[in-house]
Amino acid sequence: MTKELPIDLGRLCTSLQASRLALRFPREARRRAVSHFAGSNWSEQNRERNPVNMLSLYTSIVGRNLIAKNPRVLLSTFNRSARPAVKAMERWLNKAIVDMNFAGTMRRVVTDALFSMGIAKCSLMAPAEAALSAFNIEAGKPYVQRIDLDDFVFDIHARDFSECSYIGHRIRVPLAAVMDDKRNYGRTRKDLTASSDSKFNQEGDERVSVLFRGYFGQDDDEIEDMVDLWEVYLARHKLVITIPDDCLTGAMSVGKGGEPEALRVQQWIGPYCGPYQILGFKLVPGNVMVGGTIQDLIDLHVPLNQIVRKLIDQACRQKDVTLFSRGQDGDAQRIRDSRDGELVPVDQPDKINPLSMGGPNPMLFQFFIQLKEIFSWMAGNLDIMGGLSPQAKTARQDAMLNENSSRGIQDMQDSTVAATSKLLESMGWYHWHDPVAVQKAHYSVPGLPSMTRVQEIHPWNAPAVADPRTGRAEMPLRRDARWDEIDVKVDPYSMTHSTPQQRANDLDALVKSVIIPMAQLLSSQGIQFDVNQYLEIMANYRDMPDLTSIITLRDPPVQEVGSSSGAGVQPAPETTTHVRQNMPGRTRQGNDMNMMNSLAGVNAGGSPNGQAKE
Repeated sequence: MTKELPIDLGRLCTSLQASRLALRFPREARRRAVSHFAGSNWSEQNRERNPVNMLSLYTSIVGRNLIAKNPRVLLSTFNRSARPAVKAMERWLNKAIVDMNFAGTMRRVVTDALFSMGIAKCSLMAPAEAALSAFNIEAGKPYVQRIDLDDFVFDIHARDFSECSYIGHRIRVPLAAVMDDKRNYGRTRKDLTASSDSKFNQEGDERVSVLFRGYFGQDDDEIEDMVDLWEVYLARHKLVITIPDDCLTGAMSVGKGGEPEALRVQQWIGPYCGPYQILGFKLVPGNVMVGGTIQDLIDLHVPLNQIVRKLIDQACRQKDVTLFSRGQDGDAQRIRDSRDGELVPVDQPDKINPLSMGGPNPMLFQFFIQLKEIFSWMAGNLDIMGGLSPQAKTARQDAMLNENSSRGIQDMQDSTVAATSKLLESMGWYHWHDPVAVQKAHYSVPGLPSMTRVQEIHPWNAPAVADPRTGRAEMPLRRDARWDEIDVKVDPYSMTHSTPQQRANDLDALVKSVIIPMAQLLSSQGIQFDVNQYLEIMANYRDMPDLTSIITLRDPPVQEVGSSSGAGVQPAPETTTHVRQNMPGRTRQGNDMNMMNSLAGVNAGGSPNGQAKE
């Protein structure tokens, strides 16, 4: 196996070790950030107590704005002869995206990218990996997988991932699946031994999985023997090499006098871009390693929660006591036993004084409010982006702020869409070149939405079949051109969440802006607007089941010849009246200012009632 390699395997293993050492600090930084993100209530091992978990809030809001559901894909090509097959492929691929839970995989990749880098792999399922997934995906079938940073390695001498001479990752598979597969794995498999699921990487840093399972799991807790393997893609040579983990630091490593030997060498089968797609939101000039946005926010998250914990402790220590002079026990007893509003006779009232001790420090609380504002500002205005509170006095001003805040994550959305497009393009490449699969796409007959047809896409070598109606031999729809030749453009869309209310608003806007103004033109072409169906859809979207109870569905009246009424009549123009009212508003910043002023014991804004001016 080793003689077939165009490179020296020993030098490759040495380079892999250097890459793993260089990635140690990013792995440790990510582990600290994940620890704060998870919080102390997530696992016994995690001790980070975060009453105000800003990282969790940021991840949920921004992640939902990047990908919230399975995307739909639009395929287009300038090759006219391939357009029918590409269109059918689009319908089939949209269904395959849902079946493979693509959104679940991408959601984890996007979350990884917020912390450090997101890594996704699209390739054919290796035999050992198919055994790991309980053969839910057969060996040789395409799949999309998330790769964890703890298991990742790449050429650190490159300036960009497009220049990396190799990229790879570690896989942990059943030992028996490798030992029994002599067809795919060479004689080196006989030297493999079971490896423990270590809580530490070979470079000494803790793996992120320790945060959940802790140190309780022993090496022999797994139900069967497992082995760690490294799968490395050589970009220039278009080869995929599988080597045992012992080739890096074990007995087969060069450092210990061993001779590394590949377990499997295979020609790369897939698109020219290779198997890995990297998603990074923070590009560092002159460096291949990307960063995550949380790396810039955690230094605000940590002191913010330290202050909150201190304020909570101060509030818990706060108490009110009453001081009295010695010999005034009777007066003190009567005051203690009195009820609210009761008159209490005392001999020497000046000898009895209430005392309040402790409580949150006003200056510390003001600093907490300021840190929270800075965090929201650095995160792209979380309050308006997540709809947590109004930021302006009017709805129009809030809408403008919301539009501007969405521009703050536009670059992140563009990066996510680009990575998603590449992955879906790779999936399309595999399915287009599948030598045996017949892909079936369901679609509705135009004008008859209740009727559906099934369109089949056959491989390039599919024979002609006889038409049951005419008996003639006809060529089925085939994938008879290379994916690269037809130049398919893959455009994913509809990745963010859309509520039924939003879909109702979009439908209502379409009816008002397109269908009603074009009613006469549509009627001349035999297209009628079904108001009954429109009201039924709107009732479902707006959760108004009573809407169908207040309308009566009946056949439309027959129009007489020459009648002026009908679908071609233009509706009366709407009359809109704009009324401007000067309404006072309260924003979260004003409420925070009022709270700080109350704690400080001063009037805010010079107003007599102590309310801050908006």
